[in-house]
Amino acid sequence: MKQIVNILFCISLLLFSATGFAQTILPEDLSLINLQVMKPSGLEKQDGAASLLEERLIQAVILNGIASAVSPFRLTTHIRELSSQITTSTPPQYVTELEVTCFITDQVEKITLQQTTFHVKGVARTKEKAFRNAIEQIQARNPKLKTLLKKGKEKILLYLLNKEEETR
Repeated sequence: MKQIVNILFCISLLLFSATGFAQTILPEDLSLINLQVMKPSGLEKQDGAASLLEERLIQAVILNGIASAVSPFRLTTHIRELSSQITTSTPPQYVTELEVTCFITDQVEKITLQQTTFHVKGVARTKEKAFRNAIEQIQARNPKLKTLLKKGKEKILLYLLNKEEETR
């Protein structure tokens, strides 16, 4: 099934490239597209939540067949705390709302190729657990994450083709 999807992807890119570029796309080009997942920033004090998010992102990249330990293309994540409140209930609970932004970047050229943002909320008895509960909402099979990786892969391929065209 995966081979059929890759073949259809190559065919669609060939059709696109025939109108926009004067070169062909080889199946080997798809193997050049790999992502290295970087440790999330913005969760320095929440070590458990940071490692959980990193594991989920690694799973997503593996599921999409573009994982690499070393690559110029990186999936970086920045987490920003939008709000954190304590409820008036007994026992008191923390409600934490986070903005999680994922970027696919080229570290060599320092450009961003694709990005998406998740808004997640966690509730727990401690602030640390509320952070972790919020991060747990981002699953490896999340459709938004899958779209990010799919569009990112397409943009990386087009970026590599444009870069190759410029060197000719």
